[in-house]
Order: sequence, then structure tokens, then C-alpha cells
Amino acid sequence: MATAQQFYSIKVDYSVKYKGANGEQMLQIGTVSYDMNRKSIIIRNSFPDKEVLVQEGNKIKKIINGTCVQTFDAPVPVDLSVFHLALSSRLENFGLDQLSYSMEDIKKEKDLVMTSWKPHEKLQNKLGRILISTKNKQLFAIIFTDINDNVISKHFYRKYVNINGFMFPSETVRISYFGKKQSYEVTSYKNIRLNEFDDFSF
Repeated sequence: MATAQQFYSIKVDYSVKYKGANGEQMLQIGTVSYDMNRKSIIIRNSFPDKEVLVQEGNKIKKIINGTCVQTFDAPVPVDLSVFHLALSSRLENFGLDQLSYSMEDIKKEKDLVMTSWKPHEKLQNKLGRILISTKNKQLFAIIFTDINDNVISKHFYRKYVNINGFMFPSETVRISYFGKKQSYEVTSYKNIRLNEFDDFSF
């Protein structure tokens, strides 16, 4: 059976349904390509606007008609994207074992294994704990907290599909908290292709 290390790129069709903290709603549709060697995420949106987003590191460039019209910060770096973590077989613990975090607690409840991760001491005045739960050795949920242990966001990874031994969540849900308000973002992935050539032109 193939392992994730034998796969170096992924291309998917995706859709995002978003409901903001103030009730605003948005639908976005497109394709995403990621190559481990290039370390670039290419998002080609077809709705509501036709545009290309290129992420490298912590920055995203917005490209329209071949011209970069905007550069902004990415919500997460490329190395922590679901694409990179899945291809590098690090999705189960969100790659925290290779970051500035250490596991402080682990417990099991029914079919879930829950671990608590704390930032290294020098970062504890900037970063909060991260709680991870896995199910059948697959990432199920992540809870991000601030330095006062208040929940900032919850991420759920669901509906895993098996592609020649490569496991990938075909649906992710993110709930972000803004005081007493919340925003919801549901991302669906389909038509998942591995090691498919993409010239990454835009």
C-alpha cells in the first residue's frame, strides 16, 4: 500500500461556505494545487471572482490577468496547511512535534485520543495552548486558545477519503470566536488528484 511520502503533490476542487460573525455569507469555488518541492499553494478561484492566489511561506499574492494586484498575510503558513501536513504524514498532530510546542497531557475518552500542547516557555506570553483530538489515528479536531486559555477557534477534520493509501479529510470546519459572536467556515474537497502534473502557470 502507498504511503503519504510517495506522494509529492495534490490538486483538488474545493468550495467554501462562510457565515460571518455579523451574519454575512459567502460562497467561494475553485481549485487548489500544492507541490511539496515548490512549497507553493496555487488557488484558482472561479466564483464569485475569477482570480489566482499564490501562497509562499506566510504571504499570499492575489493575481488578476497575470498581474499581482495585492499581497497580504496568510492565515497559516504553507507548512501548516492541510495539504503540506497530509503529504508529509504530519496531519495527525498538526506538525506540533516539530514546532515550538511540547505535549503536556494525553488522555483517552471512548474512541478519541486527546492531547494538550503548550508553547515553549519563552513563547508562553504570546501563544496559548493547543488541544488536539484524534480518532482512528486521524486528526479529528483542534482547539486553539489564547494565553488566558480562552478558546479562539475550533477546527474539525471530517469525512476522510482513502486514495491509494493516502488519507485526506474531504471536509473541514472552522469556528472562530469573537467575544460572544462566532463565524463558521465549511470547506469541501472533491476530485482529489495526487502526483498530477501541474505547470503552476497563472
